[in-house]
Amino acid sequence: MQLHLYLSSHAESRAQLKEVLKGNLEQFNVIQYTALENVGRVLPSNGTRPDAALILLGNKAELLQLLENKFIRNLKSILIFPETDPETMQRAYALSPITICHSDRDYEDVASILEHVRTRTEAAPTLAPNQTSNFLNAET
Repeated sequence: MQLHLYLSSHAESRAQLKEVLKGNLEQFNVIQYTALENVGRVLPSNGTRPDAALILLGNKAELLQLLENKFIRNLKSILIFPETDPETMQRAYALSPITICHSDRDYEDVASILEHVRTRTEAAPTLAPNQTSNFLNAET
């Protein structure tokens, strides 16, 4: 499973999140980004979409920049950022993330969510590109 990871250099809690995630990231193929505009642009060699993204934003300006990223909408994303005003939260939910966390909290819940995404993704049946499920082929 691929995990697209962006940890903003503007985020005060960056070191804390990295510490919590240390043991959890070993189970993922992690693609770490240093530029927010590149998140989600890398596809695996087989052409399927990546599985998840963990994005720690440092400020509202980064959220606005992320809203312009057309790739992020295709990812199961976890957003973490410092803003809590209703307008900013509404904009963040427009990205359809799995969850949004505030950057001043304990990150153990983020680790749990990542583990849940990983186990659900591994448990999901995979189909070959031209294969459809029996459900789609069943007559009604």
